[in-house]
Amino acid sequence: MRPPPDSARTVAPWHVDCRLETELPEDSVVGTRFLIHTASGVFAAIGLLLVSWLGYRYLSMRQGIADWDQRIAENETVVREVDQLRRAYSAEAVKVDQAYALMKQELLVHPFTARIARTRPDTMTIETLETGEAGGVVMRGTLQEDPERASRLLGQYVVQLRADEIIGPLFSEILISSLDRREGADLLSFELVFRKR
Repeated sequence: MRPPPDSARTVAPWHVDCRLETELPEDSVVGTRFLIHTASGVFAAIGLLLVSWLGYRYLSMRQGIADWDQRIAENETVVREVDQLRRAYSAEAVKVDQAYALMKQELLVHPFTARIARTRPDTMTIETLETGEAGGVVMRGTLQEDPERASRLLGQYVVQLRADEIIGPLFSEILISSLDRREGADLLSFELVFRKR
């Protein structure tokens, strides 16, 4: 078919154009509605992923709590035994501390006995050294002298011990508690008491 002649093209259209161009959809490839729907879809997908992640974390946390509760239940007897041992050790530690407080001596035996041995008169024999009340010391022995000279010598020895730089500061009092003359020999038994400060 042949196209109409040029004169026909100038003829007015055969019907009235009723199109409302402002209400027609957009002709562009990517429209505003498409962009809005795409952004909404992206936010919905992010929200769905976030809710899924939180749900996974919640379920894994519940599973972990259940596992630890099971382990605690399995080891409950061991924990109870450890707690009983801890209480027993605490009670024993208190006993040890009490025993240490009772047995604690501020007096060092070796320096004390060495000083006594160095300062004693030649005619003195030390028979016993005992700890007495409140950490004091009782010393018993004999002096091989006539009674008068022995009592004088013992008195001087006590004064010497009180003035001694090592023994003197350790004791508040150094006393002669008893003097006894032994029959048949020039021998005097004595007892010295060293009282703690």
